[in-house]
Amino acid sequence: MHATIVARSTSEIGGMGALIRDAVLSVEPEIPGVEPYSVADQMFATVAKERFAARIMGSFALAALLLAAVGIYGVLAYIVKQRTPEIGLRLAVGASGGRVVRLIVGRAMWMVGAGALLGVLSAFGLTRFLGALLFDVGTTDGLTYLSVTAVLVVVAFAASYIPARQASRVDPLKTLRSE
Repeated sequence: MHATIVARSTSEIGGMGALIRDAVLSVEPEIPGVEPYSVADQMFATVAKERFAARIMGSFALAALLLAAVGIYGVLAYIVKQRTPEIGLRLAVGASGGRVVRLIVGRAMWMVGAGALLGVLSAFGLTRFLGALLFDVGTTDGLTYLSVTAVLVVVAFAASYIPARQASRVDPLKTLRSE
């Protein structure tokens, strides 16, 4: 048998807890485990499982975002590295380093933009399956879509800009000799 007694107090549970426990035990001394707690503690305990599941899912989502960012960086850096001879040739025939960087970053951003658009459209399509798992978040939460897409676009920009900048500083004669 389980019983709940609710007592209203203006003070903290610590001071009132002993008084409540003594009052209950004076009426029925055989009751085991009389432990007073506040309504806030009860509410916290009620949603503990859901909070834990949300933290786990959030951790997995953060790990997925990190893996996606590392993957994007790796692929774009590899693509730019493979184009180093082409970049050297462009520099040898008179292209400026800034123009080469803009060309590479522009192409990378086009690919990332197409991938982001495809990803957001896919996410919109899959939200009805995930709608039951979301609490107090709409299935088309714009802030979530915007923040994740922005992180991936910034990573993609850095992933293309840094290697492109390095490749634009390559010695054109050295590149032409290696061909």
